[in-house]
Order: sequence, then structure tokens, then C-alpha cells
Amino acid sequence: MTQTLLTDLEKARQLAGTAQLCAIAALVVIAISIAHTVGSPLWELLVESDSSRREQLLELSVLLLGALPAILLFEAVQQLSRALKHYEKSEFFGREAPQRVARAGDLAVQAMLAAMVVVPTLSRWLDARGGFDLRLEPEFIGMLAFALFISLAGRILQAAAGLKDENDAFI
Repeated sequence: MTQTLLTDLEKARQLAGTAQLCAIAALVVIAISIAHTVGSPLWELLVESDSSRREQLLELSVLLLGALPAILLFEAVQQLSRALKHYEKSEFFGREAPQRVARAGDLAVQAMLAAMVVVPTLSRWLDARGGFDLRLEPEFIGMLAFALFISLAGRILQAAAGLKDENDAFI
């Protein structure tokens, strides 16, 4: 039984290491995507544009606003990457990793709400149309639910770590 437990822990540690590498790859891809989405238009805006400073500021605001969900998702993946580092070091029952998982879920929820509500609504205001806009696409709703579940799973793992600490204190 002890050998099986050690094998399972080693498998979990190895999986965390593999997932950590995947998270790093995802961070690189997201960063490149953000840089391409914002960088190229920003370069054109600052160097090649003959528009007024006010128009440039407005265009810059639209660019950064559009990148907000991706920036939040970048940070969410970064938090998961940090949690995976703890798991890779066999820190399965500590409080730090679950806290990072919960934070990643919170950031992903914020990213989805930004994509669904904040970006469309503020885009209307930046275009001087005013009002409220909402994007209720099925994939956004699904990703919002998934992000919420990740956030809750992190909190459940935090509570479990707290119970373990409490039980260890009695022994």
C-alpha cells in the first residue's frame, strides 16, 4: 500500500511538472498574441498615424480595452503555473497551491466578465454611442462557468488543507 501511495505521489508530481511546462508554453503564446494584437496597431498608431493626439488616445484606449481579457487570462495561467510548481515539489497539502488555484479561477472569471460585459460596454462608450452591451455567446458562458468552478475548487482545496493542518495539530 505504501509503495502504491509513493507511486501515485510521484505520478502526480511528474504530471504537475508536465503541466507546468504546458503552462509556460501557454504563457508564451498568450504573450505573443497580446504583443501582436496590441503592438502592431500601436506602432502604426504612434509612428505612422497622422491623427490628432485625442484620436490616438482614443485608439490606444480601444486597443488596451480589447486586450483586457487576454491580459487577465495571462495572469490566471501564471497563477496556475505557480500552483503547479508547488505540486511539482510534492507540496500537495499546503495552503499556497490551492490559494493560487482559487486566484487563477478568480482572474479567469474576471477575464470572462470583461469579455462579456466590460469590453462591449466600454467600447460603446469609447465610440460615443453610450448604453450597455452584453455578449452572451455560449462559449463565453461555458468558460465563465468553468472559471467559476476552478475558483471554487481552489477554495475547496484551501479548506481541505486547513482541515489537514488542524488534524496534524491534534496528532
